[in-house]
Amino acid sequence: MRAATELVDVVLVFGDCKIPCHRVVLAGTCGYFRKLFLADQVKENRASEIEMDEVSSDVAQTLVDYLYTGSVDITEQNVSALLDASNKLQLTSIKKDIGQFYIEQISSRNCISFLNLARRFGLKVLRKASQKFLIKHWKGLMVTDDIGHVQEVDLTALLKAMKDSHEDGFLLLQKWVRLGEGRDESFLDLVEHVTLSKCSKEFICNVVMGEELMNHPKGMKLIQKALQDLMLADQPPKPSSQPSHEAMMLADQSSCESLVVAGKSSTAWECSDQQTWKPIEWHAHKYTYYSGCSSPEGFIISGGHINHDIKPQCFSYVARAKQWRTLPDMDVPRYAHSSIYHKEKLYIVGGLISQHDDTDSVERLDTRSLEWQDLCALPHRVASPFIATVKDRLFVLGGVQKRCTSHCQDVFEYDDVGNAWKECSPMPEECRRGAAVEFDGFIFVVGGREKSCMRYCPRRDQWVFLQRTTFPHMFGPAMVWNDAIIVGGGEGTDAIEEYCPHTDTWSTLQLKMPNSGHLRLFSKMIS
Repeated sequence: MRAATELVDVVLVFGDCKIPCHRVVLAGTCGYFRKLFLADQVKENRASEIEMDEVSSDVAQTLVDYLYTGSVDITEQNVSALLDASNKLQLTSIKKDIGQFYIEQISSRNCISFLNLARRFGLKVLRKASQKFLIKHWKGLMVTDDIGHVQEVDLTALLKAMKDSHEDGFLLLQKWVRLGEGRDESFLDLVEHVTLSKCSKEFICNVVMGEELMNHPKGMKLIQKALQDLMLADQPPKPSSQPSHEAMMLADQSSCESLVVAGKSSTAWECSDQQTWKPIEWHAHKYTYYSGCSSPEGFIISGGHINHDIKPQCFSYVARAKQWRTLPDMDVPRYAHSSIYHKEKLYIVGGLISQHDDTDSVERLDTRSLEWQDLCALPHRVASPFIATVKDRLFVLGGVQKRCTSHCQDVFEYDDVGNAWKECSPMPEECRRGAAVEFDGFIFVVGGREKSCMRYCPRRDQWVFLQRTTFPHMFGPAMVWNDAIIVGGGEGTDAIEEYCPHTDTWSTLQLKMPNSGHLRLFSKMIS
């Protein structure tokens, strides 16, 4: 019928190539065309010809044949154009076939480029295969400059996998830093994945201590600890008593990464199998509109109110022990504020100090000394702002200005050295009751009434609009999980959506939130 142009009702135009088609076939086999034809506001919906500028004419006929037959012939000549086109047209089945096509060709020459390609287009199977090949054949990187093209997230995985080659891991990290601009600031975070105490004393003294980037308090601390561990290892072992049965049982217990959700009225749940939520015993205060954030031990809650009696209390939930620990009270009692844990510090930002007054107060708890410190006040008062850190840089975004009864779009960065706030480019739109997370050096603002998805680049101080969420997720928190961003629940929905930053696409998970109400925390923890 198509070859004979019978009953065709639309023509796809790929440059100089025109292909007559049937709308019902295109809509039934391709979500891109289905949305296009159903959207009344899109002018192509009424047009007899549709310009396909985003698809190369070289693969136009191949793609249309696939939509009619379900089969496609992938070759070295068309694979690149096919991947680009199938990504734009959201043809996931072709993308999977292309990923498998590339897997069969992985070699030392192309594994890094395939790995970056997989991340760009969301080819999970190809990404895992390329990572596995890279980890197995990393020695070849020592004699080439290909390591410079590895993304930071993949270098981290590689360093973790080099368990018996820590000296080579350090040398590889040095080379990676030298081969790219702006990587110096990542060095001290990445070197933590190299166990320096497994290196020789000669290597530490001659190579590690000779690295200029180690000349930093954090770097010197790592060197000192490594040398101390080596000294202890050289000493003869001391006789020790037989460990208790309880200690042996605890040592044998395997850790488990779980999802955790907390509601606004002192309720929390844990999910360790991605199927079932189980309640967490809540032994902390019974306040509402507290703030919750993840921590290495589990999570921390702070503040809140009961009948507008505002509280300063803070509690930490220790997941492994399933116990609550009391932390020192905040200096300023507050609720509807924001909090974040970063490098042994708990930051408390903004909030309400009465039913009618918000605050610009910012304070920080040192979780080692358990002492609070007042920081420079925000440029204006705000409640429920978003808060995120990017490589030791603290950002506060948006929020509600009580006196103005409006949601602001301001963005501020905290200068820890000068104890001051710097104004950054504002969010391009309001995001009421949404969430913010850091992913791969960017800040993503997602959800809210506007179903937002915006990305902020701190290095360029620029914002980009991305594909919006399917559900509003008002009061629905977000987190990073399995190399993706997930936002869950909120008022009116119990759905959990997953966002792939590499493909700018959203999908809905089978797992639902334990309820569809106002949530204060969505995180992961080791239990």
